[in-house]
Amino acid sequence: MALEKAVVLHFGKHSTVAGFSNRDLPQCVLPSAYLMPDDGEPVYGLYELMQAKEYDIYTLFDNRGVPTDWDMLERFCRWIYATQLRVGPEELPVCITVPPDLSATVRSQFHELMLCKLRVPVLQLISEPLAVTLSLGRSTALVVDVGASKVTVTPIVDGSVVKTGILRSRYAGDFLDFQLMKALDDRPDGTSLYHWQQSRTWMRDFKNTMLQVSLMRLSEVEKQLQKQSISFIPIPLEGRKHFLFKRQKTITWDLKQCYRIPESLFDPSTVSPEFESSDGLSDLVGKAIKKCAASITSSNGSASQPAAIGVPSATPEQIHAALLTNVVIIGGTSLLQGLEQRLVNDLSLQFPQYKLSTYATPAHVDRQLQSWQGGVNMCHLPDWKLGSWVTKQEYLESLDK
Repeated sequence: MALEKAVVLHFGKHSTVAGFSNRDLPQCVLPSAYLMPDDGEPVYGLYELMQAKEYDIYTLFDNRGVPTDWDMLERFCRWIYATQLRVGPEELPVCITVPPDLSATVRSQFHELMLCKLRVPVLQLISEPLAVTLSLGRSTALVVDVGASKVTVTPIVDGSVVKTGILRSRYAGDFLDFQLMKALDDRPDGTSLYHWQQSRTWMRDFKNTMLQVSLMRLSEVEKQLQKQSISFIPIPLEGRKHFLFKRQKTITWDLKQCYRIPESLFDPSTVSPEFESSDGLSDLVGKAIKKCAASITSSNGSASQPAAIGVPSATPEQIHAALLTNVVIIGGTSLLQGLEQRLVNDLSLQFPQYKLSTYATPAHVDRQLQSWQGGVNMCHLPDWKLGSWVTKQEYLESLDK
């Protein structure tokens, strides 16, 4: 059913976005976190958390997008309705974008929270990467979400999420933040609140202005330079960059330092030998493509299983080609200078016989809101088979089956 107006919610580990489906921009973008003072009343909101001087900060979701405390999430939702949306939960339908591989148990808990406790009239849960893909007018895509707490690679073929091909990595924006704090020796105390506040102030500006992703493996560039075997240097290694740190002092870094920290996204072993080099971003994307193709072809070739997607005789080569020509890059950390081109270069080496095509909106705000905007677009569709609106009665009847 097409709706004139609905509430659209996106719950992320880093941020929560809330708004209405009949508006282009959300009502609010809030931290998915809270403080718990001694009086027992949780404190929400960006301004309140940035001004706080004490207490530990707690996150509402874990790295897989599962709520850490359902009672606290209920209080958070009621606070959003009362202070940000300024409507009652029972007044409008609700669409929530969720991680692509959320378990049936967690989905049921979302239905319980929204339909039974908050009493919303009707609810839809839609996979985040699927919403983004369909909102771009595509049915097949490889969605690479480089966020704050994790990287998630989700293959979507013919409008279906291939769950066996979903891969995650912890080497994302927070991983860079900890390296920056260590490099700049900016750790006056160990409270979670202090680290959280720094990641949302100078660190964001530092990463956007100072850090640069090498167009090829940094170790290969340095190795070739030592051998003096290349006459053309693909990236400038001589020079310096400057940054005004907390409006107190100017930090000067050599270009090699600016390349070295983001290189850890593609080769985590540069930080510690305990980290696997194969868990880097480009390798993760390559493995997701291969797993997706293997899963689809094995499912299609099994007599006891129906085809996993609507591609009855797809070969691995066809799946590879379809995904590599529809690489969608989202997430705030993906805005690092040079990241998109580096990913294209690395994938070209892994899949040299295929054409590559990527899509990434250039604005930070657009990438932060892309999942929410995908949910908005889903509310405008008159009828579709990939998602369904559920009422409280339908939910309770499903429990009895």
